[in-house]
Amino acid sequence: MNESWQPIYLSAKVFGHLSLGLYRTPAGAIKELILNSFDADARVVKLHTGFPTFDMFSCEDNGTGMSQGEFQRLMNHGIGSSYKRTSPSLVTDNLQRPYIGRLGLGILSLAQICSRFEIISHHKESGTAFRAMIKFPPYMQEEMDKIAKQAKPGDDEEKIHGGE
Repeated sequence: MNESWQPIYLSAKVFGHLSLGLYRTPAGAIKELILNSFDADARVVKLHTGFPTFDMFSCEDNGTGMSQGEFQRLMNHGIGSSYKRTSPSLVTDNLQRPYIGRLGLGILSLAQICSRFEIISHHKESGTAFRAMIKFPPYMQEEMDKIAKQAKPGDDEEKIHGGE
């Protein structure tokens, strides 16, 4: 298992979205996980809350998954950049659903319920799988607001360190 940590970059506009309060609640995190499953053509989504202690949370679906290369591209090019969708199609491959997610921002909502999480994806098309651990820095709301204010118009693609 490769345990080298790589930086995750966010586009400057992401901090503007966060500053506006768009991904600040646990309910928002759950919604984003379900929407990601929808975009992956999942027909079944299972949420596990660790009831009654709520000391863990997981989301499992039967969608098409993503390849390790797709995941690395998203992490390396900046969450919230225009690089998420490489397909010119506006619908999913199998079920022809209209895509909901466009920029990869939903993953940031998980910072509302944890500072560290694991992704395990089984990519149906290639028959491969990968596992990755994500760590978010403990950004305080004041820090996010400051970064958002410092971003200049047109700097949307500027990259800011957002985790590992």
